[in-house]
Amino acid sequence: MPGLLSLSEGGFPPGRADFLQGKRESVDFTPQAVIKTWYLCIYLFLCCFLHLAQLLLSLCQTAFSKEPRAMLTKAILAAGVALTATAASAVTITLDDFTTQFEVGSVAGPLVTDGAAVTSDAQVVGSGATRTGTLEVTGNGSPGTNFASLTSTGGQIQLSQDSSVDGQFTLTYNIGSILFDAYNTMSNPEDLGTLDVFVSNSDGNPRTLSLSLNGVVQDTTASAQFIDGSASFPAETQSLSFDPDELTGSDVFVFSFNPFENTDWTATFLEFNIEEVPPPPPTDVPAPAALGLLGMGLAGVGFSRRRRKTA
Repeated sequence: MPGLLSLSEGGFPPGRADFLQGKRESVDFTPQAVIKTWYLCIYLFLCCFLHLAQLLLSLCQTAFSKEPRAMLTKAILAAGVALTATAASAVTITLDDFTTQFEVGSVAGPLVTDGAAVTSDAQVVGSGATRTGTLEVTGNGSPGTNFASLTSTGGQIQLSQDSSVDGQFTLTYNIGSILFDAYNTMSNPEDLGTLDVFVSNSDGNPRTLSLSLNGVVQDTTASAQFIDGSASFPAETQSLSFDPDELTGSDVFVFSFNPFENTDWTATFLEFNIEEVPPPPPTDVPAPAALGLLGMGLAGVGFSRRRRKTA
């Protein structure tokens, strides 16, 4: 019809029809190619599905492997720590730095005895706890001549015993809620805390250290290391463990030291430590960007194969 654009047999202008015909020839519509394309789509779908299932399984294991006690709260707090990627923290409180000298009847000085127990006045030490010290001699070959003495001054506590004197001491700390309050700020604490004793000098005689909390013995350890602070016999930290769940907010710790006779022993501090459980490592799930890059790579491979066929 005059005035109208002439069309080819397929309903397109002649030039356009030739162009589309070339495109159709460049695309592989054989059954094998269609099957490969479907396989690729199914593979990508399964990859995404499996990664999602792995993520859900990891979250379930984290949530339900906890004890029933406060399980939901613990899981939420642990997830928050993992998401913010913060480092695990710990509660560390120096119970006694031994800068406060004992007092007996308001008179400062060492505790000294050749037999019967002598007890210091109650005193507030650096942590805010109230300390009472007791020194007792259970065996003495020369009473009235040989003595045991316990000193707390200058940043160290020191036990000295004369020959044939067998003594022991206890340090009682009424800490109130100092440790209880700090413990309750932790999101995921370890099951056990420790009272660490930094020993700077010991004559190597056998000795037993013990710790009790609110009248219940928590830990006892024995050692006989020789320590003089040198490179050959360096100072060391000895630890006694306790259960933080037994803290009540009105807490009393008793540290006991029972050495062999003639023992000389020096320590520089007592320190509480409760560690935080480290957050779990991140689940190995590829990010959406990684999947996108994989898809772009596969598309690029297909495009390059098509170009080679066209050439």
